[in-house]
Amino acid sequence: TYQVAAGTLFSASGPQYTDVRQGAVGDCYYVGTLAEIAQQSPQAIRDMFIVNGDGTYGVRFYNNGQARFVTVDSRLPTYSGGYLLYANMGQHASSASNVLWVGLAEKAYAQMNEAGWLRPAAWGGGVNSYQAIAGGWFADVTAQVANRGATNYTIGAGGANVSLFENAFNSGKMIGLGSVSTPTNSSVVGNHQYIVVAYNAATKTVTLFNPWGINNGTSKPGLINLTLSQLANNFNVW
Repeated sequence: TYQVAAGTLFSASGPQYTDVRQGAVGDCYYVGTLAEIAQQSPQAIRDMFIVNGDGTYGVRFYNNGQARFVTVDSRLPTYSGGYLLYANMGQHASSASNVLWVGLAEKAYAQMNEAGWLRPAAWGGGVNSYQAIAGGWFADVTAQVANRGATNYTIGAGGANVSLFENAFNSGKMIGLGSVSTPTNSSVVGNHQYIVVAYNAATKTVTLFNPWGINNGTSKPGLINLTLSQLANNFNVW
């Protein structure tokens, strides 16, 4: 059932990647990319929202560089007991500590999907539902939310290309990684989107965020550290 979610649009610190906690729909590519945008360009997340003052929000996306808006309210899906089902899963809808931007952006994406341009029809494009936005690409969301282009690179047997990766990170690029179906590292979720939140150039070690969230209650932690060479057995695209 849908319930009005209490809380604030952003925390006092503004949008942060740690606000993301994926729920019961396979949209890691979407909420993970929202987390990376919040990490690298928080103003792009702030600019995404218009507070209408009547309990509704205008949410902006981009279609080939052209702004497109959809209006949502803060009625969000809950499961038994009034706990949020999708973004912010496990938080009670009535909690005043809720940070709502991820849940509102997710609801807006599901609604905007009905317009048919977000994703191919074979992937659920044209359908207004949460399940219709399951599965997708980091590169699509960077264009649709932040109006930025993206390039996909494969990760070969030797891991990620060090100079290419470091140039991207040092120039402030948003970086996401897609995991293989059967990772060798037991902490990595298979067929899942991760984002880069830190990089140690001395040790060639990257810190990755799992959009299931920090302290998500599973054996798959919210943050993991891997060297660029170790990525090869766990990820195949970045």
